[in-house]
Amino acid sequence: PKIEQVLNVLPGVNCGACGYPGCSGYAEALVKTGAQINLCAPGGSETVGKISEILGTDSGDFGEKVIARVICQGD
Repeated sequence: PKIEQVLNVLPGVNCGACGYPGCSGYAEALVKTGAQINLCAPGGSETVGKISEILGTDSGDFGEKVIARVICQGD
């Protein structure tokens, strides 16, 4: 049931930014193998807090927000 609970708080974009095959793969890894709870960039700190409540762990520091910047000077 915890996998389903975690899956429900993830954003569901299935981007793979966490390094797992979609949100379901990440939810399963969180519950079964204890993966890091702060890997969901689209979910942000709010999602990390909800996951930590479900799993009963410390949310820790989500880290600095990463923003891509394109600095090319194409013609």
